[in-house]
Amino acid sequence: MTERELQAAVLQLAAHHGWRTIHHFDSRRTSPGWPDLIFVRGDRMIAWELKSEKGRLTKAQRDWLNALSQVRYVDVAVVRPAPTLDALEVWLR
Repeated sequence: MTERELQAAVLQLAAHHGWRTIHHFDSRRTSPGWPDLIFVRGDRMIAWELKSEKGRLTKAQRDWLNALSQVRYVDVAVVRPAPTLDALEVWLR
């Protein structure tokens, strides 16, 4: 599964579970390393960096995920393709 396919599937799951989402289509206009997807619902926020099975995090991506993981009520993860999307859907319920 490519990152693009993973992103489309994740965004569909998020919409199904009532999350508001944002994805910056032109990452040149965001801070280097900012996560691919941000989800907000109620008092929760999720920040996910999507990677292919072999994709690697940059230092800037690690730094942003670390900073965001310090915020209360923010779930942060690097998301890679799973055998099924069920594992990802658990986060979005």
